[in-house]
Amino acid sequence: MTKIKIKIKNRNLSFAFKKHKLAQCIKYISHEGVQWSNPFVKLPVRALALSSLIALPTYAQENILEEVTVTGIRSSLESAANLKENADGVVDAISAEDIGKFPDSNVAESLQRITGVAITRGRGGDGQFVTIRGLGEEFNAVTFNGRLLATENRGREFSFDVIASELIRTATVNKTSIASLGDGSIGGRVNVETAKPLDDPGLHIAGSVASQYDELSDEFGPKFSGIVSNSFNDDTLGALFSFAYQKRDLRSDVAEALGFFEVDVDTSGSIDDPNDAIPIAPGGEGLFIPALSVLSSPEERERYSGTFALQWQPNINTDITFDALYSHYESPATAVGYSIFPFDASLVEPGSVQFNDAGAITNATYRSAPDGSNFLVNDFLARSTESDADTIALGLNGKFQINERLSLTGDISWSNADGTRDDTGSDDGSGRFFVVGVRGAEATISPGDEVPNLSFTGPDSLVTDAASLAAANQIPLDQLDPDNFRAHFARDSSFVIDDEIFSIKLDGLFEFDEETSLQFGFDFTDREKESRAINNNPTNCFFCGYNTALRDVNPEVFDAFFANGAPTNDPDILDATSANIARSFVTFDADFLEELYAGSAIPGASDALVPLFRPAESTVVEETVIGAYFQANLAGELGGIPWNGNAGVRFAYTESESIGAQNQIIGRIDQGAGNQTFLRSEATPVSFSNEYFDVLPSFNINFTLDDGLYLRAAWSQSLTRPTLTDLSTAFSIPSTNVGLESISRGNPELDPIRADNFDLSLEYFGDRVNASAAVFYKTIDGFVSNVTTPTLIDVGPSTDQDPNNNIPDGTVTDQSFFVEFDATQPENSDNADVYGLELAGQYLWDSGWGMLANITFADSSVDGLTEQTSTLENISDVSWNVSAFYENYGFSTRLSVNNRGDYVQTTVGESGFTEVVDEYMQIDFTASYEVSDSLTVFFEGINLGDEALFVYSGTRSRLQTFEENGRRFALGIRGSF
Repeated sequence: MTKIKIKIKNRNLSFAFKKHKLAQCIKYISHEGVQWSNPFVKLPVRALALSSLIALPTYAQENILEEVTVTGIRSSLESAANLKENADGVVDAISAEDIGKFPDSNVAESLQRITGVAITRGRGGDGQFVTIRGLGEEFNAVTFNGRLLATENRGREFSFDVIASELIRTATVNKTSIASLGDGSIGGRVNVETAKPLDDPGLHIAGSVASQYDELSDEFGPKFSGIVSNSFNDDTLGALFSFAYQKRDLRSDVAEALGFFEVDVDTSGSIDDPNDAIPIAPGGEGLFIPALSVLSSPEERERYSGTFALQWQPNINTDITFDALYSHYESPATAVGYSIFPFDASLVEPGSVQFNDAGAITNATYRSAPDGSNFLVNDFLARSTESDADTIALGLNGKFQINERLSLTGDISWSNADGTRDDTGSDDGSGRFFVVGVRGAEATISPGDEVPNLSFTGPDSLVTDAASLAAANQIPLDQLDPDNFRAHFARDSSFVIDDEIFSIKLDGLFEFDEETSLQFGFDFTDREKESRAINNNPTNCFFCGYNTALRDVNPEVFDAFFANGAPTNDPDILDATSANIARSFVTFDADFLEELYAGSAIPGASDALVPLFRPAESTVVEETVIGAYFQANLAGELGGIPWNGNAGVRFAYTESESIGAQNQIIGRIDQGAGNQTFLRSEATPVSFSNEYFDVLPSFNINFTLDDGLYLRAAWSQSLTRPTLTDLSTAFSIPSTNVGLESISRGNPELDPIRADNFDLSLEYFGDRVNASAAVFYKTIDGFVSNVTTPTLIDVGPSTDQDPNNNIPDGTVTDQSFFVEFDATQPENSDNADVYGLELAGQYLWDSGWGMLANITFADSSVDGLTEQTSTLENISDVSWNVSAFYENYGFSTRLSVNNRGDYVQTTVGESGFTEVVDEYMQIDFTASYEVSDSLTVFFEGINLGDEALFVYSGTRSRLQTFEENGRRFALGIRGSF
C-alpha cells in the first residue's frame, strides 16, 4: 500500500491505496458537512475508520483540492515494484521516497539491497562501484539519464560517490539485455535518472539540512541539499534546479601487508642456509615472510553538485528536454604510520620462525644483523593524496509523435570528467609518499585475530654500526629521538585523468496495433580518455639507504617542526582489532617533509622531488562505437495464457586506438637496504589500433500466468569492451624493492569479452506481498585476466651507491645485471561460466510494518586460473539483505542488514597469492518524524556494527588488508513546500 497525504483547505487527511486500482474507486459520496457535487475517487482510509469513504472533487470545479503528494518508504517500494512489473525484461529498481529523498545517502548503498547486486567500497566505507551477478564494475554499464557518463577513473567504471543521492529520482538495474537499451555490458545496466519539471507540474520546493558525525575521526560535517521545480505557460514549460553539498571529515585505519619475501624454513625454525647440514622442514619450502604496515588516514571529503532541467511540451506530440549536471568532488587525505620491512634473511632471528599447515608464517622475530651488515629499520610513513574530480554533462532530448503510429526520439549529449583520484594504502604508486627511518629496530609477530600481534620497538640512541647497535636499548615507538631519524624514500606521483564523451542517438517506434510494434535506432559514441602519469621516478630514491640524518637535509625546517617535541598519533588506532600492536608512534607530516627536501642545501636534493610528465607511463585511448538495432515488440496468447515480449538484434562496430610511448630498462642503481632504482631510455611514440564488429541478438518474453503473477524468460548475446586501463600502452615498474620486483603493462590488442546469457524469472505482485525467484546462467568467451609471468631481464649495468658495501659510490659492479621481474599483462583467457539463483520477498502489514528480504546464490568457474582458485573475481557464493520498517502516525523507521559473502578480489596478487575479501555485514538504521505537513526530522546511523574490511592472501592467517572505517551518524531536518 502507498501512503498519500491530501491537504484540503488546511485539513490534513492520510490514506493508503493500491495505485493500479485507483481508477476502480470512483464513487459519489460525501464527508462531514462538505458537499461534493462530482465524483472523484474512493479510497480505503487507514487514518480514519476503515469503513469511511471520501469522495474528492476535481480541483478545477470546486477549487479546494490544494495538494496531493505521495511519499514514504512504501511509496518508494511501490514505485520500484511498478517499474519491475511493467518492465520488458528482468529489472529491479530503487525509487526516491519523496522529492530530494533517496532511500540512502549513497546511491550504491541503495542498489546493494537489490538481488544480485553488490558493491565495492572506497575509503571511508562509502559505496563506490557496483557488481551485478558477480561481474565487477568493468563488466557493467552505468548511464545517467540514459547516457554514458565520463568518469575520472582510469577505466570505464563509474564512481557512485561522485553523485549526490539527493539529486536522483530512480536507479534502475536491467539484468537482461534488450536491443533498444544499448550494449557494453555482460553483467547488467544501471540507469540513474534525475527528475524532470513536468513529471509533477506546479511549484515544488524541497530541501534538507543535516549534521554528520564520524565516530573514528570524532568530527562533525555539514550536509544540505535543495530542489526547486516549477511549471509555466499552462504547464507546457517547466524548469528544475537541484543542488547538494556535503563535507565529511573521516578517518580510516589500516593494517596491511606491503609484500612477501620468499624463504625456506629449516627444522630449527630458521631461514634455511643452503651451506649448513640442517634440512628444510616438511612444508617449509617456498614460504613467505610478510612486510607489514599500520596506517591512520584522516580525510577531508567535500562534494557539491547540481542539476538543471528545462522541459517544453507545447503539445501532446512534442516533449523537448535539456538537462545539465555538474559535480565537484575532492577528498585530500593524509596518512601516518609505520612499517616493518625484513628485506633480507639475515634480519630474521634464527629459531624464531613458525608456520601453520596452510603454509603461512605465523611467528617470527626480526632484528638487525649482529655484525651490522644489515639493519632492521623503524620505517615511519607519511602520505598525502589528492583525489578530485569535476564532472560536467549536457544533454538535449526530443520526443516527437509524428502520427498515430510513428514516434521518434533524438538525443545528443556531451560529458567531460577530469581530475586526480589517488588510491589509498601505504605505497601503491600514487600521491606523495615519504619514508624516514631509525636503524636498529626489533619486532616480533605472532598470531592475533585477523591482524597478527606485532611488537615493534626502536633504539634509544643512534645506530650506525655493530658497536652502537649492541649498546642501544629498545624503547617504544612514541619515545624515539627525532635526531636519530634518517632520510629514505620520497615520492610525488599522480595520474591526471581527462575523459570526454560525445554521443548521438536516434530511436523510432512504429506501432502496427496495440500489441505489435517495431523499434529501431542508430547511435554514435566517440570517447577519448587520457591518463597522464606525473612522478619523480627514479629520483624518488635520492636518499634511499638511511645514510643521511633527517636533520642534515634541512636543519632550519627540521628544528621548527620538532620545536615542541615529536608529535604522536591518536592512540585509539585500529581499535576494531584485538591484536596487540604498537598503537602510539611518532608521526611526520607530508607537507613538512616536502618543505624539508625542497629547501635542502644538499646538491640535487631539491630537484629530486620535482615530478615530471612520464610519457611511457601515460596513454590516450580513443574509441568510436557505431550501433544500430531493430526490435519487434509482440503480444498474444499461448494456450490461453497472455504473453508479451520482444525480439531484437543490435549491430555494433567498435574502433579503438591506444596512443602512448615506450622505453626500455637500461641500468640499475643499488642504494642498499633492499632498495634499487632502474634507469630507463628515452621514450619513443607508439600507437596500436583495433576494430571489431558484433551482431548481438536478444529475446525477452513475459507470460501473465495470473493476476500479478508473471513468468519471464530471456536469452541474449552481449559484450563488454576491455576496460580502458587494460588497453593502455603504459609500461610501469610498480615495485623496485629487492625481491619484490614487478612490471605492469597494458594490452591495446585485447578483444572484447562476449557472453551468452540465459534468464528465467517467476514474479508475483500482490496487494501485500511481492515475491520473485530467478535463475541466470552466463557463458563468457575471452575473459580478460591479468597473467603474471616470471621474466628474467638484463637491466644493463648495475651501479653501487650503498655505503655499507665499502666501495666508492658510482662503481659499476656488473656490466650486465639480470633481475627476475613478475611481469603482469592482461590477456584474453579461457571461457568462464557464471550462474546463480536470486530469491526476494516483501510483505506489508496494515499496521504500518513491513519487511523485505532477498538472497543471492552465485558461483563461477574458469579453467586454469591459479592453483588457489578457479572462480572469477567479485563473485560471492551467498549475499543477502533484510530490511524491516515501520511507517505510521508520522513516524518512519527502517533497519537494514546487508551481508556479502567472501569473494576473490585479485586472482594474482602479492607474490602470486589470490586475495580474498572476507564476509562483510553492515547494519544501517534510519528514523524520521513528521513535525508538520512540510517539516520532517530525521536520523541516520550507518555501519552500526562497526564492521571492518578484511582481505587475506591465500589463507585467512595471511593478512593482506584490515581496514576500519567506524560508525557514522546524521541528524537533520527535511522540508517540502
